[in-house]
Amino acid sequence: MAINMVLGRQSEQAIAATAVFRTLEGFVIGFFAGFSNAASVLVGTEVGAGRLDRAYERAKRIVVLCVSSIFMACLFLILIHKPLLTAMSLSGESYRIGFGMLIIYSIIALIRMSNWTRNDTFRSAGDATFGTILEIAFMYVMVLPCVALSGIVFRAPFLVIFLCCYVDEPVRMILMHRHMNSGKWMKPVTESGKKALVEFRKKRGLSR
Repeated sequence: MAINMVLGRQSEQAIAATAVFRTLEGFVIGFFAGFSNAASVLVGTEVGAGRLDRAYERAKRIVVLCVSSIFMACLFLILIHKPLLTAMSLSGESYRIGFGMLIIYSIIALIRMSNWTRNDTFRSAGDATFGTILEIAFMYVMVLPCVALSGIVFRAPFLVIFLCCYVDEPVRMILMHRHMNSGKWMKPVTESGKKALVEFRKKRGLSR
């Protein structure tokens, strides 16, 4: 809500471009949601069955597959951006802003969706807190201050303000990547999973 309040104070052209962008963003998220849910099932099944090493390797491969898939989806949108944005009644300054938002998001989406996939993977393995707490904390500590300062105090160009909406994603990606590689997110709740956890943690030098 706070971010939308800042975006709503921008020019009419920027607001028009934002409305169109939200539609395109929904396409990317809709494309990705099914993929992410399937990934959670694939990893969760292996964790529940006690095949933790297989779940660990599968989770890492899924992140790579996710980034590749989102790249193709965003590339498709960029290739058809002219007829697409024109059909949605963007022209002149609003068209320029809309295309800039699409380019920025196409880059950020690779990071954002990989973070999303990792978080869903953690949840399917029993770690429901790490990614969620990280996202909420960075929203209040980093994103909201950056958006408010750039939009209200410094009155930065709209695309700079828009970029600030995702300023936390690269930082969280590093933390999420380290957490995934550590294997600490393996917290099975089934008996088979709990039995396999001891050996899994021993292989990675983790305290019990």
